[in-house]
Amino acid sequence: MVNAVQAAAGRPEPWVRVSSRADGERATVSITDNGPGVPREICGKIFDPFFTTKAGGTGTGLGLAISHSLVTRIGGSIRCDPDWRDGARFEIVLPLATPEGAECR
Repeated sequence: MVNAVQAAAGRPEPWVRVSSRADGERATVSITDNGPGVPREICGKIFDPFFTTKAGGTGTGLGLAISHSLVTRIGGSIRCDPDWRDGARFEIVLPLATPEGAECR
């Protein structure tokens, strides 16, 4: 979220959209902004520890690496959509936990 807000801030009419849906045993959260986007060639690197595109030491390169670690530890996934246009889009998929015998709606 912080990255999305910072990226969109330079636009004349910045926006960040968060949406979610549940499909059976998984929940999907999408975070989309109208910032400059993530170039296809770095989409695979942005989850590496200490990788940053921010100039002058303003970013540590740990935010997305930590997010990736936390999400994958609980059986989920996080990815950058390399085909998204007009900004950036990240998708987080998480397993839903339900009490035994309960139904997920």
